[in-house]
Amino acid sequence: MTGKFTKKSTLAAVCGLLALGTPLAHAEEELLDFDAPPRNLAKPIKTIENGCSSFITKKLQKKIGQNFKPNGDEFWMQTGQAQISGPVGGENYINERMNAYEAAVLDAKRKILAGMKVEVAREVSYQLLGPEQKEALKAAAPEVDKQKIAQYEDKRDFSSAVMKSLELLNRELDQKLEETEPAVSEPAPVSLDQAVEQKKRKVGVRFSDTINASAMSQLYGIRRIFVLDNSPKESDIKGTVCVAVVYSETTRRIADAMHAQDPSLLPATNQPGPPLAMQIPDKSTPEGLTALVTTMGVDSRVDENGDYWLISYAIAGPEVEGNTAAQLAARQMAYERARAGLRTYMGEIATMKSLTDLKSKTDVFGKGDEAYTFNNNFDYQVKSASESASLFGAVDGEEFAATHPETGNEVIGAYVLWSSSTMAGAKKEFKDMNAPRPQPTDDMTPNTGAGGNSTPAPAKKPFQGFKGSAVGGTSANTY
Repeated sequence: MTGKFTKKSTLAAVCGLLALGTPLAHAEEELLDFDAPPRNLAKPIKTIENGCSSFITKKLQKKIGQNFKPNGDEFWMQTGQAQISGPVGGENYINERMNAYEAAVLDAKRKILAGMKVEVAREVSYQLLGPEQKEALKAAAPEVDKQKIAQYEDKRDFSSAVMKSLELLNRELDQKLEETEPAVSEPAPVSLDQAVEQKKRKVGVRFSDTINASAMSQLYGIRRIFVLDNSPKESDIKGTVCVAVVYSETTRRIADAMHAQDPSLLPATNQPGPPLAMQIPDKSTPEGLTALVTTMGVDSRVDENGDYWLISYAIAGPEVEGNTAAQLAARQMAYERARAGLRTYMGEIATMKSLTDLKSKTDVFGKGDEAYTFNNNFDYQVKSASESASLFGAVDGEEFAATHPETGNEVIGAYVLWSSSTMAGAKKEFKDMNAPRPQPTDDMTPNTGAGGNSTPAPAKKPFQGFKGSAVGGTSANTY
């Protein structure tokens, strides 16, 4: 018996190896060649932000992120992108372009915040589930089936059983127990599930990934160095705007000087630039006017005297094109947004919050019977807040009016200038305007112009009635 068993076992083992030989050999043939080039290559998706990134990496030969000057000073560059919400060429397209610019700058600031310090919380879960529990099935059952289930359930709790047990102890067990036997009810179903479930899950998979991220920091001295506007012609694709921004110790010191209203805090410049007029697009030329249509945000320049200048550009679209009153209102809006740009440059508190919630669910009810659902919720917010602050020396520059080169929309734009010289002049003017006016005294006597003789001033009397006049200066010494 033992010998026969051994022979049979050996024969079975050999047959098993022969049977497994083909799959194993096939599996070896299918092993990956890790040195072979990939068969399918990914294709890039072109976005407008690639243009701003290329401006930094190719045009300026710098890196996105931290960079160093030849003297070792640090500076940072970053990009941001936003979609123009309105349709290309729509009635609000120009205003939406300016909104998209601000949103793109916020996007760049979001990256700056994330690069500084970000608080991240995450919860990931994966479950491989068996059949549903009876309670879950009952909760999902139709109302009619729930009524059927109720008649088979024992509603008595533990305290009720104890009280009845104590009561029974005081009775004659043989007689009273027979009297208190419950009435025999109909037999319960073989399985409670048979009375409840319409469709039973055999196995299920649950996956969840929830991520909360937040960041907050004080930001100042961030300004744009490049703007790219993409307005596709006759397309259902909406326009986009991307920006490249820079911030450094120099830009922050300029912001500090603005905030403290102290020109002495401005950094020294070693290399003067060309005259400021040559560094602002000339609206009298087609090229300059076209550049102004796309110029938005705060720029920084150095003039021939080595003075720093901040130039804040903004655009707006009139409510009614071709209407003078609407154009004037758009011009004022452009000036207001330009001044607001300078305020943000001075300093802001920026916050970033994001929530990512991914959930997938797979239920298998039988062979070929499977249900799959996927939910993806994503929300993020970047917010910049700047408290009210005085802008000494922010003077209005020139405004311009043009038509968008592609859509034909009217564009009304303006820019605001600020420098140490405009700050000093504005502070002096503000001080002179608000200085206490000299009060007349009794010894002040008017000159009559007649032989040098003067007469005493008449006694003052309380004024009653109306005084009104409108006089403008007509000679050089009146202004």
